[in-house]
Amino acid sequence: MSLPYLPPGNWGLWGEFLDRIERTIPYLRLDLASLEYLRNPRRVLVVAVPTKLDDGSVKFFTGYRVQHSIARGPAKGGIR
Repeated sequence: MSLPYLPPGNWGLWGEFLDRIERTIPYLRLDLASLEYLRNPRRVLVVAVPTKLDDGSVKFFTGYRVQHSIARGPAKGGIR
């Protein structure tokens, strides 16, 4: 069994996801291969989006894009 991906720095959201997966295993009918597939994504993109608020201040929001498989073509998203 390989170790799950852990992003650098604050990994709170990813840690919550892994925790939820662990807690729901008894209720899901997933084989171990599917579970490992969810724990180890192919690609993770984390971005910080600066946003100017109404009061003039700037706040940074964190965005996540996780790609588990690109087997059926590019994982660009959107409508083609």
